Amino acid sequence: MGVRPPGQNRPVAEVSVPATADIVRRSWLTAAPIAHRGLHDRAAGRPENSLAAFARCCDLGFAAEMDLRLSRDGEVVVFHDRSLRRLTGRSGRAEDRTAAQLAELRIHDTEEPVPRLRDVLELVHGRVPLLLELKPSVLGSALEAAMLHALRGYRGEVAIQCFKRRSLQHLESFETPHVVGHLWRRLTVPGSIVPAAFYGCDVRALPSASVHRRRAAGAVVVAWTVRSPEQARVALEHVDNYIFEGFVPHAAEHPLSAPRSARAASG
Repeated sequence: MGVRPPGQNRPVAEVSVPATADIVRRSWLTAAPIAHRGLHDRAAGRPENSLAAFARCCDLGFAAEMDLRLSRDGEVVVFHDRSLRRLTGRSGRAEDRTAAQLAELRIHDTEEPVPRLRDVLELVHGRVPLLLELKPSVLGSALEAAMLHALRGYRGEVAIQCFKRRSLQHLESFETPHVVGHLWRRLTVPGSIVPAAFYGCDVRALPSASVHRRRAAGAVVVAWTVRSPEQARVALEHVDNYIFEGFVPHAAEHPLSAPRSARAASG
């Protein structure tokens, strides 16, 4: 009889995994690393969540992860923080300004404005997959509804992820055609999980008996945020894929397939 890994006190059959997990396992979500907030490099004029960072993803063939918020006038904008201070040097919150007012701001003293989701969709135009993280700041389903409206007719590959269970519930009620993942907060992995097509965990939580148990039951797990080739190699011993920043992964550094032009990328 084999020895169960530390912490494996429950049989894997107790972990419920949606049938969509098999589809995800064969999709782009596990095929190659995903660029966190785009392939950003502030010194090169490509700040996080900017059109320049997403254009760089298209150049190298990496899927792009990004953060979505709702502006005051109901537009979906690509911006991580609720506060404007860190990224734009301005006071206030992103949700208190219109999309046009946000577009007038510049990210980290570069020439890059705060983009709308529809600007990113027009730029990418299906060239690389997109992983959209929802950042709802108010109750209700306005962000989820606005995002799905913006995605209507878009022919590129898209997946959605979020921390909040109510967002998962809203997306289920809207019968979204896109796969949806549930992110686990901080270094914890909950004892009971919401059924989702895939799950995301903090790379610092690895190795994790809970992650091991869920993957053994068939769940797909993606780690965030990996910041070095060494950390990537460790992560891939425990999860199916990872979201990265601060370096450009190469095929020689991990078993995942590198995107077509990333093989020759210098960073």
